[in-house]
Amino acid sequence: MNFEEALNYDLNNVFNNAAEFAKPCTVYYDGEVYENIPVTITGMAQDRKKSASEHDEGIFINEIKAYLKVADIETVPRKNHTIQIDTEEYDIKTVAEEMGEIVLVLEALDE
Repeated sequence: MNFEEALNYDLNNVFNNAAEFAKPCTVYYDGEVYENIPVTITGMAQDRKKSASEHDEGIFINEIKAYLKVADIETVPRKNHTIQIDTEEYDIKTVAEEMGEIVLVLEALDE
């Protein structure tokens, strides 16, 4: 097995496997619905209080990372757009494409 074959095997059978790391989700982006695709979400990376200039007391920003296979979504999401994963809507802060995966840093507001 060469490197590319090993990488594809790991992406499909380990990282994006619902029995391992990923969970099947419905993703809504850019007017499209992608049902039952594996999404790996790292836990809340950080809660940070909104700055005083944002004027909302008691509101926090939750930041997470989400990993999706490039092959599972037609359009690579873009920074400063929104994406919904299951019932939670997020602002896309950064987008990277790494070895067949889309890596998104996402933020959501929480009280």
